[in-house]
Amino acid sequence: MKLLDLRREPGARERLREGLPSWEGILRRVRRIVEEVRRGGDGALLRLTLRYDGVRLRREELRVGREEISAAYRKVDRGTLRSLRVAARAVERYHRRQLPRPWFATLSPGVRAGQLVLPLDRVGVYVPGGLASYPSTALHTLIPARVAGVRRLVVCTPPGPGG
Repeated sequence: MKLLDLRREPGARERLREGLPSWEGILRRVRRIVEEVRRGGDGALLRLTLRYDGVRLRREELRVGREEISAAYRKVDRGTLRSLRVAARAVERYHRRQLPRPWFATLSPGVRAGQLVLPLDRVGVYVPGGLASYPSTALHTLIPARVAGVRRLVVCTPPGPGG
């Protein structure tokens, strides 16, 4: 591998930044997409999936059913499943240790203070897909939410070429 050190190269930082979109531009585009989905619901989501992912889906294909999940699970080789289980246990142990605990104290007669820790009702996560899969993203976002006591977890991932 060839390593280039551009720290002393005049104008290198500026030239590298020229090719990057501005955060303001990115936020503007994301806000437009979110607003389009808010207004248009599933229909907008289907149009955007066609536009950005090049896949034409039907409304009933937006949600993956238990049978489809089970079929996909059966296709994963045992070694990969074993590795994912080991990683999942490690992630869970880590997040259980850092779980904040509620506490209360009497600061003076008649004065109590403390911290009540409650989980969110639901959490949605995005797991990148496409040319590569990222199970570690699923582990590192879903497991902490589950450990925290979140009841409803929703995973979104882009469709493959066949939907």
